[in-house]
Amino acid sequence: MLGYKRPTAVESLRTALKTRRELEGRLSDTDVNFEVARNVLHEDLGYVGDRRIGYDLEDDTKDILLAHARQDAAHALLNSVTLLKKQKRLHLLMYVAVGLLAYIAAKVS
Repeated sequence: MLGYKRPTAVESLRTALKTRRELEGRLSDTDVNFEVARNVLHEDLGYVGDRRIGYDLEDDTKDILLAHARQDAAHALLNSVTLLKKQKRLHLLMYVAVGLLAYIAAKVS
């Protein structure tokens, strides 16, 4: 196309975040993280920006790298799930502690 300039990675990310905010309202950290990760992938694949990474790898090497990437992604997901569970328990413990303090304060006064 004449006159078409592919957006930079930063422009593309800004557009994606703006669009999601307009459609969904306030974005959670998870939503922003998703858009940043997708933007990094799109930049590496050459969908945005001026560069495309040409890895020029053999199929066996690609398979090994893909397997490791999937393992890393699974590990990151499981770590996130574990942290969210711990956060939920700490949140509950905090409510119990505040309730106990309120009870003690009521008894003392």
